[in-house]
Amino acid sequence: MSSGNSFSDIQLEFERIDDVSVLSNFFCGVNVMDEFIHADVNGLQSYIDKYDKTKTYLAKIKEEIVAFFSILESEIILT
Repeated sequence: MSSGNSFSDIQLEFERIDDVSVLSNFFCGVNVMDEFIHADVNGLQSYIDKYDKTKTYLAKIKEEIVAFFSILESEIILT
């Protein structure tokens, strides 16, 4: 067997946020996405503020942000 970490060794934690300022040092490496994350106008914070049913989460490993995602309309409503 090879040595090193396996995926089962990773302790991924999730944290819900409403303020994207915690992403000030986060860059995914895709220019268009990074511009959206950090834009003052029409960026991620504007999106979260505009759609009140948006929920945004950080994915962290040992307090380091490794990813984030947003969900809009995260409720299933049966009619």
